[in-house]
Amino acid sequence: MVEWMHLEFEWHDVNTPLIISLWLFCIILAKLDLFFLYLLPPIALEAGYFLPNRPFFRNIGTITLYAVVGTLWNIVSIGVVLYVFSPYYSMSVPFVDLLVFATLISAVDPVAVLSVFEEINVNKLLHICVFGESLLNDAVTIVLYHAFGAMARIGPEQLETEDFIKASISFFLVAFGGITIGMVWAAITGLTTSCEAIIFVFLGLSTVSKKHNWDIIFIAVTLAACLLCRFLGTYVLTYLANRKRVEKIRLVDQFIMAYGGLRGAICYGLAMTLDKDAVLAKEMFVSTTVVVIVFTVFIQGTTIKPLVRLLDVKTEEIRESTVAEQLLSDAQDDILAGIEAIIGIQGPNMMRRRVSLFNSNYVQPCMMRIPANRGQRLIAKILSKNGSEMGSRMTIDNNV
Repeated sequence: MVEWMHLEFEWHDVNTPLIISLWLFCIILAKLDLFFLYLLPPIALEAGYFLPNRPFFRNIGTITLYAVVGTLWNIVSIGVVLYVFSPYYSMSVPFVDLLVFATLISAVDPVAVLSVFEEINVNKLLHICVFGESLLNDAVTIVLYHAFGAMARIGPEQLETEDFIKASISFFLVAFGGITIGMVWAAITGLTTSCEAIIFVFLGLSTVSKKHNWDIIFIAVTLAACLLCRFLGTYVLTYLANRKRVEKIRLVDQFIMAYGGLRGAICYGLAMTLDKDAVLAKEMFVSTTVVVIVFTVFIQGTTIKPLVRLLDVKTEEIRESTVAEQLLSDAQDDILAGIEAIIGIQGPNMMRRRVSLFNSNYVQPCMMRIPANRGQRLIAKILSKNGSEMGSRMTIDNNV
């Protein structure tokens, strides 16, 4: 006998629109500072936790050069270019406010970069340089964003030496504190996709808002400055890096690195958290930020794949490493780390080894229900491979 269902819950059919509606309702009620405080950290920090540490530490010098020196170059150069054209804007903007905007618009979104580069399967060197630079770029931009924001509130003439020292210390606090927080957020990685999606939903809704100041000249100068300054900085810094590198970064790779500077949720979040009382041009900054994000994501992001094919950029073949390759790679890492320890230097292999040990001994036991060390993972891989080979052989025998 079939009974009539008076009440039936089908959460899987309506969970997505209900979650989005709940977040939008919270957005309306909450302050923007609180909103982006809870949504922005898991986006960047979760991506940082799953960064491939072997190629990262092998190229740590080049990545740091791009992330620190390159970001400072972009901020200063974009700020100066915007200040040169300031007489043509619809409103008067102080130089400090332009530096605040140049800082937030220089924040390259690691999630947007990662999604694009994983789709086109670029070579490991290009992938790790761009992705690593976009991650470390956040520490520089966030610190300078708050520093210039404080200058705009306090006034440049009232700053003391102590304020500059605190701003310098905050860089290391954000950089290394972000790694720690990222380990915690990695335990709930499912939230990161939701955070990214919700911010872009909010970004889309903001485009139809009436609180906009569409200054065409300011938008055009910003787009041109972002492209030109990034290309110039990438070529100059790569020239300096190639003088010391064994594996040179090719010219076509440099072009893709410069072209792949996509903006996303991070710079939009920083723009929305501007203090309207301290930065009077906030509406113009937010409007320009929306245009820059749309241009980089939809124009640069969609055309980068054809450019990779056109320029014949070296791509990476996606395949699972064999057990022998994994054993040789681990042995090579241990040997190189041992050589660095014997001769008494703190090289990238020693740094990578320490991070790997910290991850295996402390992070994984807290994050994983059944943590496995490197040897256990290799044994599991061997057993899995043997099982798949036996299954394929049985299938062949049955067919025969």
